[in-house]
Amino acid sequence: MLATEAKIGYEIFPDRFYSSKEKNCTENWKTPIEKSTLGKHQYKFYGGDLRGVIEKLGYLEDLGIEFIYSTPIFKAKTNHRYDALDYNKIDEMLGTEEDLKDLLRQIHKRNIRFVLDGVFNHVSLDHRWHKNPEYDSFILKNNKESSYWFNVKFLPELNLENPDVREILWNGENSIVKKWTSIGVDDWRVDCAYDIGFKYCGEITRVLKKMGDHSSIGEVWAYPKEWVSDGVLDGVMNYYFTELIGALIKGEVDSQSFSQTIKNTQEDCGIDGLLRSWNILSTHDTPRLRRVYKNKWKLAVTLQFTLPGSPLIYYGEELGITSDGDPYCRQPMPWKLVNDENESLNFYKSMTTLFRQSPALRKGVYEKVIVTNKKVLVFLRKTEKIKEMKIIVINPTDESQNYRAILRESKLMNNFPVVDQFSGKEVKVANSTIADEIPANSFFIYYPRTRFEGYSPYKRIILDDSNE
Repeated sequence: MLATEAKIGYEIFPDRFYSSKEKNCTENWKTPIEKSTLGKHQYKFYGGDLRGVIEKLGYLEDLGIEFIYSTPIFKAKTNHRYDALDYNKIDEMLGTEEDLKDLLRQIHKRNIRFVLDGVFNHVSLDHRWHKNPEYDSFILKNNKESSYWFNVKFLPELNLENPDVREILWNGENSIVKKWTSIGVDDWRVDCAYDIGFKYCGEITRVLKKMGDHSSIGEVWAYPKEWVSDGVLDGVMNYYFTELIGALIKGEVDSQSFSQTIKNTQEDCGIDGLLRSWNILSTHDTPRLRRVYKNKWKLAVTLQFTLPGSPLIYYGEELGITSDGDPYCRQPMPWKLVNDENESLNFYKSMTTLFRQSPALRKGVYEKVIVTNKKVLVFLRKTEKIKEMKIIVINPTDESQNYRAILRESKLMNNFPVVDQFSGKEVKVANSTIADEIPANSFFIYYPRTRFEGYSPYKRIILDDSNE
């Protein structure tokens, strides 16, 4: 994960992904989720477990997944497990420590990495640190009373200013982070990174660096600059890009403002910081992407896979799930929708295949393109090799649009076409500009054609002519 190459990720909510066996104490997999005003829905379990993940690794591998991010798996009271009771134990509903070790072995055989959710800002109301007066200094206080995350009364916050707490969680030789990393966890997602703060996020990152090829990805709902600089975090869940994608597709920001903002972010964070960050459209905390983007969802997914970053697919999005936010977005995975006729699944597979085969999308820089029509977005992803360049064109409006894109690219040859990855549509380049019409709610991902009937104007531009 530390290599500055973006990878394709997949978020799993373990209780809702797949159950390896029937359990008497769980809901029927087909039972719809119902929200309770008293929060009782948090205590309903559907029985997904670690062995269930093992059984579906073939599916994830076929989808093109390169890392799995799992929400918490430690012993807790709720189905989401953000209320840890014991950081040293795997929740028995999910399995055992041996099950986790087996999962990690099977994942690594497939060259997939495993990212575990580290919830270090708060614990369960029934955690011994909160219940036992002996650990009173472990709990953050507000006017001598326990402080609760977001004022949620069953999530008391930890007093991270107490070095003993940090010693147990990540700094100590026998810390929680070191224990689980040593048995095979590759990377950590830092829950509530904004609550933990720059200093302590930096401590976690330094601990991981000393252990080897391990990284930290923070849950940050803000501009990422200060979080991915100066060794604070290796990357973030890039909710900033999520917000911008939504604004563009809804017509709340024009294409040139959008493109300039992405360019600014790349300059502030560095391309490496963005490539390690996760491009997200939905998570366990948000409505499903089809609920947000409706018939424009393919445009959002295209941006997720073509803007700088590692695209993270929330489980089930590839199958076309539509639902509202928490808790409805945490429904059981509808495995019956996995078939060759599923348009959504096939679209995702086409995007993951393109991404994995494209050096420009994996590690290339972002370049803003001036467009005469501000309703049309055009940008480049590029490496030093012109044949690897991708030109992305998106029309998020409900009408077809004419445009001229003015590129700053000296290697793009005049009167030779660029070709769309999926449709084969060709557009001729005229002195480093492209003029065309794009249909409503559509996109193109172009690459330069470098040879025509044996002739190539790129013959002395591309020194390595393999695969031209």
